[in-house]
Amino acid sequence: MEEQEIAGLTCCRLCKAEQCGQVYEFWSGYREKYREDHLWNRKKRVSYTYSDLKPFQVFLCDRCAGGLRREHYLMQFIVWSVVALGCLIALAIIPFLRLDRLSAYLCLGVFALPTAVAAPFWLAYTWQMFRPVRANRVTDRLVLAQLRGKKEYGKKGYDFFTLAEYAEMFELPATVQRA
Repeated sequence: MEEQEIAGLTCCRLCKAEQCGQVYEFWSGYREKYREDHLWNRKKRVSYTYSDLKPFQVFLCDRCAGGLRREHYLMQFIVWSVVALGCLIALAIIPFLRLDRLSAYLCLGVFALPTAVAAPFWLAYTWQMFRPVRANRVTDRLVLAQLRGKKEYGKKGYDFFTLAEYAEMFELPATVQRA
């Protein structure tokens, strides 16, 4: 994906540095009305009416966006790392314990199953932690969550949407949505 050059968006919103990064587009609107309808099959239909809908753009450097992504996936990465590496260490120690053959096979089976389950999750979260930062729905949500706390964006009564959420809520064509 090519970097976008937009006037006024040259430095990162979080670290104020001028580095390579991406422009993230969001929508903001003031919630006028809220209506909740209870349907007969225990479902609810919630509808909102918004005014002052307008887009805003934020530039984040790849380092800050990657930091938000790593912060989001850190706990899952740690949990699966502990499980996978703990079982691998146990599998490496078992042959040196001088157990009889049946006990050794049972111990190997007990630790091999969690290792086989944990290893794919560990690989997936390792990829999520260290992969290149691309604009996608997860990164958009993480950037928007970080910006909600900023006073310049957090006006009372205003809701914020990512580009994909805006397209879904207001039924825009698929060409507007970002993959």
